[in-house]
Amino acid sequence: MKPTERRLMRIGAFAKQHEVSERTLRHYESIGLLPTQEREGRYRVFNEDAHSRMLFIGRCKQLGLTLAEIGELIQFFDAPKGERCKASLKVIVEKKVTLSQEIVQKQRLLERLNKLELDVQQRIDNSC
Repeated sequence: MKPTERRLMRIGAFAKQHEVSERTLRHYESIGLLPTQEREGRYRVFNEDAHSRMLFIGRCKQLGLTLAEIGELIQFFDAPKGERCKASLKVIVEKKVTLSQEIVQKQRLLERLNKLELDVQQRIDNSC
């Protein structure tokens, strides 16, 4: 499809194509991730931009980005490529820092659970 090409579809067909629910699409519209689509009768007009945005949102979600983080990135969707890349890099770096902190916290929790497991096992062994 060319960037200016338009497709008439029901929201359900568009949702199915992008493996999300209609409710999710409406939510994305309400929070600004996806522009509200114009209508022709009972059909919405989905252009290449709408499909590109949904693919972008899907990739971001697979990477574990929150809707707020995706919102930060999507605002640069129409910006020149250099600006978009700088904004993307900022969010990616922030996400990596957050994930690194979560990993450290999970490792500490795992160490505490391992210690607790040993303590409980020793109590079991001593009671027999």
